[in-house]
Amino acid sequence: MKERYATLYDRMSASGNPEYMRIFGSVMTEMADWYIDNKPELAENWIDKLSAIEWRNFLTQKEASIIVSEIVPRAPWSRETWS
Repeated sequence: MKERYATLYDRMSASGNPEYMRIFGSVMTEMADWYIDNKPELAENWIDKLSAIEWRNFLTQKEASIIVSEIVPRAPWSRETWS
């Protein structure tokens, strides 16, 4: 299935065909709706990753938390306080 998905994705992205993009987007939206309704924690992670299209340099909250947790010396404030 992974290989078939990759083949279809590559065909869609290389084609420049708007109709292929609409079909792909429609199926991805259907999948996202299912995950949002049934597995919201996974959906949130994927939506966080997709948010990278809104920013030049982007980290998800999870990625940022990992980086900050490894800073030496430790940060004197939390992400919530900083925000």
